[in-house]
Amino acid sequence: MLKVILLIALATSFVFADEDESENLVIDFEYSAFATAYSNNDINGKKYSKDDFFNILEMKNKTNVTENMQLDTSIIAMYMTENDNQKGILTKPNNEDNDVKYIDISKLYLTYFLDDMDLYLGKKTKKIGLSEMYSPSDIFGKSVVSPPQHPTEMGAFMLGGDYYIEDDTIGFYIFPTNTNYGMPDVNSRWLQGGDYNFYSNNSGSSPINTNAIIENEETNSNIRNWAFLLQYSGILDSIEYYAYISRKKALFPVLKKESTLLYTKAYPVSTYVAFGLLNVVKENKFYLDVVYQDTMNDMDQDFVKYNIGIKHRETDYASELNLDEIALILEYSNEIITNENISNSVYQDSEYARINKNNLSFSVQFIKDSQLSFLYLVNYSIEEYDNFQNLTAKYNYTDNQTFYLSYTAYDGTDETHFGRWKNNDNLEFGFTYKF
Repeated sequence: MLKVILLIALATSFVFADEDESENLVIDFEYSAFATAYSNNDINGKKYSKDDFFNILEMKNKTNVTENMQLDTSIIAMYMTENDNQKGILTKPNNEDNDVKYIDISKLYLTYFLDDMDLYLGKKTKKIGLSEMYSPSDIFGKSVVSPPQHPTEMGAFMLGGDYYIEDDTIGFYIFPTNTNYGMPDVNSRWLQGGDYNFYSNNSGSSPINTNAIIENEETNSNIRNWAFLLQYSGILDSIEYYAYISRKKALFPVLKKESTLLYTKAYPVSTYVAFGLLNVVKENKFYLDVVYQDTMNDMDQDFVKYNIGIKHRETDYASELNLDEIALILEYSNEIITNENISNSVYQDSEYARINKNNLSFSVQFIKDSQLSFLYLVNYSIEEYDNFQNLTAKYNYTDNQTFYLSYTAYDGTDETHFGRWKNNDNLEFGFTYKF
């Protein structure tokens, strides 16, 4: 039924569009393709393909339904050789599986414009944060993460609005669903047996049975599972800032033991309080994102995650090297656990699932001109010593055609986030074409 409703809504947007606005009928296309060659095809005795291909086509349209109403639509079609669980079309609300769809709707929402307010209804992205590379307060971001090197941003079903007071904005949003999107197949080189290997390496004195099954916890649209967000953002004396309070299911899962051979990944309802600051001083941008999670009924640890960083744009020294610009970014991420007490119904808290705990990230981009640039990026865990590094050359052949050549390497022990992928070092060629 949902698929029918969405398709009807899409069709009627063109039927009832303002005929005087010819641009309503224009659909923008963006096609990207990537060929990946891996350095290793034998992982723990299992043979994997040494090359993979990923293709994605995005179709975008903005339709003026009435003088004060606009419909934004984005449809994606993708195909990949690496994932064996790609099937079907259109992810349903409160989806619990990890299937990757061949065709899906990433955005489909109405905006109603008033004099000092915008109202939203539909499937819309909601990104929060001021950091350049990683924002711990971005708790509503949704993506298809298969393949992991090319996440595809997806919207969340919402009802809400923004109220404008000069340079400030008050936003309130309701999210009645909690939808899972596609992940790598359980037997792919990116998961290598699924969650079992990761959790078993982090279960301490109570190891998980080798035949155990780990499933996602069932969810529904009961109002107790709805997410709410109240946000205030603005500018004060050249400092950009935001603050919010939210109630939603946790971003990182805990593990619950149902029986000797059955575990569930659960996302307990939590309260979030966050803020962020950004200040630009000449060629330097300073920023901070902070979020606090208070979990209901002690179903997980309570903790604060933060990310602090600086971005510097260098042009004087760059010109001596015959470059337009050199851009450097340095970020530090960590967390502070404020409550370690957890319920007896929880087998394992979310500590090992949480990312960027005492991590240092650095990137430097050499911009030759409007066509050619080179980027080096590294994320290093100071505590666990795992890391990933990426080197990418980007060439804009035209305004609509871009080519990429990159090398990515992962390192660390099996129980770390990047260490799980240490056999996935790869060389990749890709291009994007807009038409």
